[in-house]
Amino acid sequence: MSEEWQAIRSKAQGTSAKNKNPHLLSRGGYRKLEEKILKQKADAIPPSQSGSPPQPPSPPSRHEKWKLARMRPSGTYSSDTAREISEKIDALVEQSSQGQFTPEGRQDILAAAIGRPEHPGRVRAAGPGVGITDYFGSSSRQPSYSYSDTQRMTEEITKKVRQDLMQEIRAEVRAEFQMLYQEQFQSMRPMQSPIEEHVVPPPPTGRSGKGSCSASAIPEDDMDDGSPCLLYILEEDEMVLVARGTEFRSATVCHGMQLLEDEVKVSVDEMIMPDASVPLSTEEIFTVEQAYKSFITWPKFLVKPVSDPSV
Repeated sequence: MSEEWQAIRSKAQGTSAKNKNPHLLSRGGYRKLEEKILKQKADAIPPSQSGSPPQPPSPPSRHEKWKLARMRPSGTYSSDTAREISEKIDALVEQSSQGQFTPEGRQDILAAAIGRPEHPGRVRAAGPGVGITDYFGSSSRQPSYSYSDTQRMTEEITKKVRQDLMQEIRAEVRAEFQMLYQEQFQSMRPMQSPIEEHVVPPPPTGRSGKGSCSASAIPEDDMDDGSPCLLYILEEDEMVLVARGTEFRSATVCHGMQLLEDEVKVSVDEMIMPDASVPLSTEEIFTVEQAYKSFITWPKFLVKPVSDPSV
């Protein structure tokens, strides 16, 4: 035996020793095993009642061939690792039937059971001369998801981003519109010193009917003309109901400030949207919740009367 042949034999023996899952196939390898499996499947198909030839069986999967290639007639395996991988194959087949595992391209049942990717030059259990591109297609890298899954996830993410962006834009536009709206009404208010809303003289004392000279005037409000109302704000050019209250149409002053023609004094009696911004804020009142049980100025066109306070 020449030294060259001994070197080739030694290299082959070393490679064989590293194979922890040797197959038990004879000459013909996986091609002959596949023919045997197809024949067994064809023999197991019952004859058609109509007399037409039955459909040919589907080719065996590579995890099925890999498992049978390492199983002895007695049911034992060529190695302990081959038995462990075969048990993983059975478990993944069961999970796949229940929808718990989805084989995708090169990450099929056999690759998942073995836990290692394919070698660049060959495909396990596919037979000689079959490369990765021949078996799996032209993709050089196994994707984590199929094309349909990736496209679906991309569409969902794009839709979610668009929705979030639109909500953010609407919130910014709403806030800017509210600010401009308040600034417009505030600019229409004349700068003036606080004035008394109503000065009601004290009741006369004694029989003379003359009031006390030392008695001071008591500021009061027009509380007798109150009527139930609905309080709205503007959002995106739409009126949104935020509270129920009482309007005082004959009042001309609110918090010491003269009301304009398009303003009315109201009280907030019931909150519907506590966090909503009031259309005409003050130094202390910015939201409906802060205006609750208080008097506040409101634009007339955003105040709607109701006949029943419980409406």
